[in-house]
Amino acid sequence: MSETEADIDELMQRTMCSVQSQSLSVDVCSTARASLQQLINDGLVTRKRRQATDQWRLDVTSLGRAVYKGK
Repeated sequence: MSETEADIDELMQRTMCSVQSQSLSVDVCSTARASLQQLINDGLVTRKRRQATDQWRLDVTSLGRAVYKGK
């Protein structure tokens, strides 16, 4: 779905959670970034540099795929 952290930020800003977070003074994007970092720390997602654009691309690891399918 989302290949970069910017894509995730954009997606999160368009959700109902983002609208609700404004009234609660919570930053949804920082929460999503923290969750993404935890997935990276757990080895379920990796960051890889794109050759053409020199941006970081997110990729699900084989362990991440297995965890998702196992549920």
